Amino acid sequence: IAVLSTGWSVYRTGDWPGFALNFGTEMAGAIVTYLLLEIVIGTRQKKDLLISQLTSKSTDISINAIEEIIRNDWHRDGSLNSLNLYKINLPGVDINNVSFENSDLRKGNFQNSSLRNANLSWVALQVSNLMGADLSFSDFSNASLEDAVLIGARIRLANLTETQMNKANLQNADLQDSCLQDADLHDADLRGVNLKNVNLQGAILINAIYNNKTIFPDGFNPIGAGMVEVEKPEDLMYFA
Repeated sequence: IAVLSTGWSVYRTGDWPGFALNFGTEMAGAIVTYLLLEIVIGTRQKKDLLISQLTSKSTDISINAIEEIIRNDWHRDGSLNSLNLYKINLPGVDINNVSFENSDLRKGNFQNSSLRNANLSWVALQVSNLMGADLSFSDFSNASLEDAVLIGARIRLANLTETQMNKANLQNADLQDSCLQDADLHDADLRGVNLKNVNLQGAILINAIYNNKTIFPDGFNPIGAGMVEVEKPEDLMYFA
């Protein structure tokens, strides 16, 4: 197009200096456009590759991928939202401020990872391993954590409003000052859990188990909420 347009112009006018100027300008613009497209397309392909590596069975590959994603700040710009990341494998990593909103993270491995101030609303985390993870200040509203393992997890000042946590294992987890309003924790294991100052308004706790190490909010009645106290291993086996 550049050649034809400028060639026709010089044929009619004989203005060779003008031809050189116009042709050079148009070609320079074409080259810049081409390079920009290469950068954009190349960046998108690189991002897609790294995201696909997050579910690798090789922990080295998945961790290297998330580290590169973090270096490019893609972990919190929405690039990881609404994705299928089934069996995501990120143990022992620091991914604070990450956004996985509305993504499928079922059977994911986040053991001993730090996901502070993370956006995990509407996330599917069923049967995931979050043992020892730091999830403080994170938003789990409307997330699904059925059968998830959260043993020893730190979940302080987190938003767990309307979160599905039935049958989740929360032994010795620290949920102090978090909001569990309208959350579903039926059949959950709350032995040794710190629920100090937690908002349990409307929470479903039927058949959730606790022991003498469980710390409840002031004035809360676990028996009235349908919870079951177990003190000894034989009590737990009988209840099971």
